[in-house]
Amino acid sequence: MRTDGADPRDRDVWKGDIYELAMAFAPLDADALARVLGAVEEFADLRTPKHGGTRGYVTRLPHGKRIVCRMMAAPIDDSGQFVGLYFPVEALARVDRRVGEFLHSYGQELEWTDHLRDWFRALDDWLAEVALRVHEVMPMLGGRIGWEHPVGDYVVTGRPPAKRSRALLVVRDGRVEYLPANAR
Repeated sequence: MRTDGADPRDRDVWKGDIYELAMAFAPLDADALARVLGAVEEFADLRTPKHGGTRGYVTRLPHGKRIVCRMMAAPIDDSGQFVGLYFPVEALARVDRRVGEFLHSYGQELEWTDHLRDWFRALDDWLAEVALRVHEVMPMLGGRIGWEHPVGDYVVTGRPPAKRSRALLVVRDGRVEYLPANAR
């Protein structure tokens, strides 16, 4: 069953890599984690499908298209808690034909067009806004936005890299600084 990328029951939509908002927090007790997850759900306007039986959500991207997504939380060793909101690449590929052609060429030489840069920048900006609002509920240690990356690699210490293929959320003096991806 091929859908438009907004049906969590479509098993094929969940295949492949992911694009994510990944946030790191100090260790969270159950109540604090519930507040963080509730904040992500509220600020990203996540909806649970009415048909039930899935573990996914549906949200509306800043481009106006509906898409499936999931949240996850996991400990980062003993040092903290990871909370992520992620979109399957297959679902992203279905919301815009040009994005789909680009994403399905993964592993080949990728050509970032102005349309793709603008499309992903709008997505990154929206996810950064979600993270900034979550930070107001529960201070985070930092985060990243973009293609999936290793757990535990979410907090930037020292000077952020000048060229970034992923957006960064750097926390300094309790404030989050959003550094957009600039090497695409």
